[in-house]
Amino acid sequence: MKFTNIRFLPFCYTFESRIKTKGERISWFLIYPIYLLLFCYIFSFDFLYCFVGILSTMQMYEVGYLFNDIYTVKKEKNPTTRISGELVWYKNKFKYLVVFKTITALLLPLVFLDLMFFSVMTTSLLFILFFYFLHNNIRNRANVLTYFFLVSLRYTAPVFYFLDFQLFLLIIISFPLCRTLEHSCKKKYDIKLSKLIVSSNVDLFRVKYYAFFTFIVFCFFGLGKALIIMSYFLTLRALALLLSDSSYFKRNKHDSY
Repeated sequence: MKFTNIRFLPFCYTFESRIKTKGERISWFLIYPIYLLLFCYIFSFDFLYCFVGILSTMQMYEVGYLFNDIYTVKKEKNPTTRISGELVWYKNKFKYLVVFKTITALLLPLVFLDLMFFSVMTTSLLFILFFYFLHNNIRNRANVLTYFFLVSLRYTAPVFYFLDFQLFLLIIISFPLCRTLEHSCKKKYDIKLSKLIVSSNVDLFRVKYYAFFTFIVFCFFGLGKALIIMSYFLTLRALALLLSDSSYFKRNKHDSY
């Protein structure tokens, strides 16, 4: 790969190791940065704070990805190989990547000279490291819980500075809870209830999930801002279900499920 130094930047390792196809990248942008920026717009939060929060969060999150892909996989019987073609480069640059990503993740929030924002972001980032340490060293059903905390932090850390409890819960049900239910269906966990809830058609499950929570949000909050957020995900998942047979958006199912 040319210009290998760009691998030190946010998102690059995520795209190279996990979000590889054009369809997956479009989906990822819609359900993560665009969703969070929409969230900020609807609730009148500062866009720049959120954007910097996303950059910092992904830098730290990719530290966890690197540890998982280079070291944790050695403990697994049937590991998922994500960077086989570039593994040597990543092993050689591992220390530099981890140090650079960690330092930049912690320093980026200082750009606003806002001590409270810096404190909130730093605490969130350290929690990401902590839960990644647990996630990469625990190899049993407890990983479902550590996974939930990691995904929750990825979504809440960039905007935690602005959140009250209700908005925090809204973000949790918007994505982390749904994704954790799907994750718990992995064969290694052997959780029959999860497989029963999610079923074999993930796209259909997502539509049902968001339809249910959109109805719940409507019952509690009516035609308000929270309903827009849930309707956004419901619309995306309904479109994904309609396009699920398209070769462009066809999902690559991992052997772990």
